[in-house]
Amino acid sequence: MKQLVIMSGGKGTRLKPLINKLPKCLIKINKKTLLEHQLLLAKKYKFKNILLLTGYKSSSINNFIKKKKLFNNIRILKDKKNLGNGSALLNAKEYLEDEFCLIYCDILTNINLSKLVLFAKNKKTDLCLVVNKNSNFQDSNLITFGKNKVVKNIYIYPHKNIPKNCYSSEAIFFCKKDKLYLLKKKISNKKIDFVKDLIPQLLNKIKIHGYKTSEYIIDCGTYERLQKARLNFRSDF
Repeated sequence: MKQLVIMSGGKGTRLKPLINKLPKCLIKINKKTLLEHQLLLAKKYKFKNILLLTGYKSSSINNFIKKKKLFNNIRILKDKKNLGNGSALLNAKEYLEDEFCLIYCDILTNINLSKLVLFAKNKKTDLCLVVNKNSNFQDSNLITFGKNKVVKNIYIYPHKNIPKNCYSSEAIFFCKKDKLYLLKKKISNKKIDFVKDLIPQLLNKIKIHGYKTSEYIIDCGTYERLQKARLNFRSDF
């Protein structure tokens, strides 16, 4: 696997006023920004290039990358139309590898990305969602499975009821580029979210699997979880 795509265009509204002057990916966890943690993870698993999909405060991210020189091959693409992360991904077609991993910028993790890629390739899947059993079901997108870890249903938060035997989607993915464009003509130039809009439309059109893991993964998109991450996260890189 050569490419890691990082979705880093969100405004982080749930973290205001803590980050009024910062994009989410530049929040610090134990002396390193979220972006630094993700780039170190990419280095550990020998990714060759990074694609940063930005929007809000893109210039701050650009300046940070130039100053830190954390990775040799980083391309930054700004979503100038503010059409959501799904559109930002689809509009980046010419810069995407045939296969790539994708992660949201507010995810802090020590997941073994090599095992994720191996699982996806063994399943010959088109799209693989990392899932686990966490304590944030109420504000997570939830996944249920059929046979052989094939995704059966996706339940978008907020939830009135929690479905039985569900898992939380952890905003880390393995993707095959060509399969993401089956719906391109129908949703072009619309504001779309990758998980809420794009994946449900692809659910019955491509092979989608879930990679179940108990590894450390936390969404730092709220103040409470950000503080929890600062207390609990330990990396080995």
